[in-house]
Amino acid sequence: MMMNFNNKLNIGFLGLMLILFSCMSDEKRKSEGFSWISETDTLHLVGKDVLSRPTAEIYNFAFTSEGDTIFFHTTDKGDGESGIAISSLTSSGWSKPRPAPFETDDFEEGHVSMSPDGKRLIFSSDRTDNLKGEPKSADDFFVVSQSSNWIDVKRISSTVKMSEKRGSLAKDGSFYYWAYQRGSGMYFFKAKISDDKIKDKQDARKMLFPDYSGENNPFVDPQHEYMLFAVYGRDERYDKEDIYISHRKNNSWSTPKILDEPINTKYNDTSPFVTPDGKYLFFVSDRLTSETDTIANRNLYVIKTDQLKALN
Repeated sequence: MMMNFNNKLNIGFLGLMLILFSCMSDEKRKSEGFSWISETDTLHLVGKDVLSRPTAEIYNFAFTSEGDTIFFHTTDKGDGESGIAISSLTSSGWSKPRPAPFETDDFEEGHVSMSPDGKRLIFSSDRTDNLKGEPKSADDFFVVSQSSNWIDVKRISSTVKMSEKRGSLAKDGSFYYWAYQRGSGMYFFKAKISDDKIKDKQDARKMLFPDYSGENNPFVDPQHEYMLFAVYGRDERYDKEDIYISHRKNNSWSTPKILDEPINTKYNDTSPFVTPDGKYLFFVSDRLTSETDTIANRNLYVIKTDQLKALN
């Protein structure tokens, strides 16, 4: 009887160690994620000529938590058509973009963001449920999981006239997103995502700017402590689309502050994302890449967050 008890104890101990090892390995992978980023303090272009290309634009993007796979909404997903592309990091750099596994030929897909655990991609599309017939008149949100090899897509919202665009999800299920309706303009919403459904939707247009609207492409901190987002033309210094930050305290949001250069410029700067360890800020900008560049093309950039006062 004692032998059986000891065996059970040993098996239980080994099981606990395996669970702890798995958790530690998970945390280690996350801490080592994005290790490919240059340690220089200056802003630099990401994936030159592969992700950031002179012949195609990036509108928004989403990384897995390890930072070795990127989905991005682009004008060329590798087949000459617009949609969502995927690229993976290899020993020789980023792989050539190719259509995401869930991409379709007959429907428009885009506006990607990732869940905080890096295992579920949220995107918008005008696809129908059976992938047949005419596209819907408005975009809905869908989710696809890493566990399905990014293939099995689930609808999480359904609208009639308003096209739902890019959003951002916090660990507590809070989901902030922007939408567009022809004839009435842009909207900003707060909602909850649970059981792969969008619930408790609230109009959040006055949440950040009481006297202004047009917030878009948000990134909410996984802990729900701050939000980065873009607004077009509010600040005369930069004039176009710029990135702002607001902090959350006692369930209220602080007055947004605009990020300074080198983040915001006279060009369009948008679609912010901060890595899980908080060390790096990625964003999209159509600034010129060099003195000889003449094409304002939307590319992907990264900078260390310790260079940004507003994030520290």
